[in-house]
Amino acid sequence: MDPVLISQGAVMDGPGWWDWLGLGGTAIGFFVAFVQLSRTRKAAAAATAALGAAQVKLSGDALSAAMPVLRDLQADLDIAISANGSEAAQRALVRFGHAAHEIGSLLGNVEEGAAELVDRVIAAGDRALDVKQSLAGKQNPDVARTAKAISAEIGKLSSELGGVVAQIRYKLQEDPSVRR
Repeated sequence: MDPVLISQGAVMDGPGWWDWLGLGGTAIGFFVAFVQLSRTRKAAAAATAALGAAQVKLSGDALSAAMPVLRDLQADLDIAISANGSEAAQRALVRFGHAAHEIGSLLGNVEEGAAELVDRVIAAGDRALDVKQSLAGKQNPDVARTAKAISAEIGKLSSELGGVVAQIRYKLQEDPSVRR
């Protein structure tokens, strides 16, 4: 060691109390950072769960609102069938085709085990659009023969979807993270 530095007091015997105080402050800072990180992780997980529950609730509410639409579409189609009204039947078939795709998407968001029902709803919508195409442009088509099966299918799907919507509502009532 340089004798000049020693004579000026530059060499110390060991860490001083400022060093220990700095070390303690650093340790406390790391501990606070760790606690905040842990709290942030828990808050993010809670927010993700709440977002998922909100998405299920909104999709369930939209499905609930779609049920009367299906019943009205079936009634409109039945009236068109009994009156052999091609234009009214075509409008009802197009509306059902679009509604079926929307309902299928909503159902896929809400109910995990409903893939088969989703496929059937979307396929029924596609068939309705095909029937509409077969009615379009024909002079005096037989609406009853062409659209009666779709009307029956709408009724059957409407009943099944009503049961699924009831199950979704029950699940949401039991979920504490969903506010009503």
